[in-house]
Amino acid sequence: MQTQGKYNSSSEGSSRSSTIADDGHYWGNFFSSFLALLIVAVVVLVYLKKKYGLGDAKQKPQNLKVIERLPIGHKSQLIVVNYDEQRFLISQSGETVTFLTELKNNKQVDAANG
Repeated sequence: MQTQGKYNSSSEGSSRSSTIADDGHYWGNFFSSFLALLIVAVVVLVYLKKKYGLGDAKQKPQNLKVIERLPIGHKSQLIVVNYDEQRFLISQSGETVTFLTELKNNKQVDAANG
């Protein structure tokens, strides 16, 4: 005798419960994979920001710029720096930095002589 209607045979009921278990396993794998991908993306973005300064569009422009370096010995060098349109000659020896003089540009020298 066959049953019709809302009653299921035992094989149909176990099939339905295994489908539900498979769905839970699928979503668990999906969310764990998504979380791992999200963590990797955040780590990559932090690394790129530190290395290349991405996202620092509002960063204040630097006024101090090294124009030229001239090595003059072991761990010693002369450095020309520009700060607010003024040029300075400094020396570095090991960990010591010494101000030597302000450098005049050609326009200032011509104005002083002429």
